[in-house]
Amino acid sequence: MAGVTGAILIVLTPAATLKQVPAHYKGRAAGILFTGIGLGIIASGLIFPLFAKHSIASSWLIAALIAFLLSCFVWPTFNTTLAITALIDPTPAPAVRLPKINITLTLMSVAYLLYGIGMVPHTLYLVSYMQSTYHLSLATSGLFWALFGLGATTGPICTGLVADKIGTHKSLALCFALATVLLFITLFTPSLTLCLFTTFLMGMLFPAIPSLLSSRILELTPLKDHPLFLGRSALYCAISQAIAAYLMAYLLPFANAYFYCFLIASGAFLLGSLTIYCSGIKLS
Repeated sequence: MAGVTGAILIVLTPAATLKQVPAHYKGRAAGILFTGIGLGIIASGLIFPLFAKHSIASSWLIAALIAFLLSCFVWPTFNTTLAITALIDPTPAPAVRLPKINITLTLMSVAYLLYGIGMVPHTLYLVSYMQSTYHLSLATSGLFWALFGLGATTGPICTGLVADKIGTHKSLALCFALATVLLFITLFTPSLTLCLFTTFLMGMLFPAIPSLLSSRILELTPLKDHPLFLGRSALYCAISQAIAAYLMAYLLPFANAYFYCFLIASGAFLLGSLTIYCSGIKLS
């Protein structure tokens, strides 16, 4: 249920909101949309470990209560009638006319799929990795998760500003390349200080890359088709996350399991970098 509702939010919210934003501000606006992910991670990293000491169920109940209260707060102000109306076209044109755009959209979906694989170690195993590798307590390891969330809060806005300056495609390529480098640093330089640094930056990239991918798809498709193409890409991402998470969980009982998990993730981001690069090649 969390996956279904999360997918609805990630796919429909950008389309419903960005219609009302000027073109020169779309990169920053898309970034702001995804900062809530970071705020939620910070809360879960700082608050929930305190309750988890007593009862895991209490952590779930607190999370549900916070979500309910935020929903009550936002509901009266969530008026996107104009944006939703704009998505409804009684005489829709064909979604995509140019083979070049078809190829680029396919490559965007592949990049999103690879992103789903690459982010699994940090989003699922960061806390257990810190406990196992550096012998930290649950509360201290939770601080790393909060640091990841702090990065997630600032990342989309920062990359949105960069995208407004140099373009979404180049920003995406930089983000995938940076993630590859950060994961290699995590693998081959086991330093707690460097781990703080890479955790924060990976946190920045966690919501920033979906934000940029959403903006890039919006550049390639009409607004009314954006939810369709973004939804497909998000579906591929979700499937790849599920498969990667299952396979990495299977690896955990073996020696050096975290090393192989991060190695797989770095390989996924490296392939993602090449995919993004190829998507920008002009076809004759």
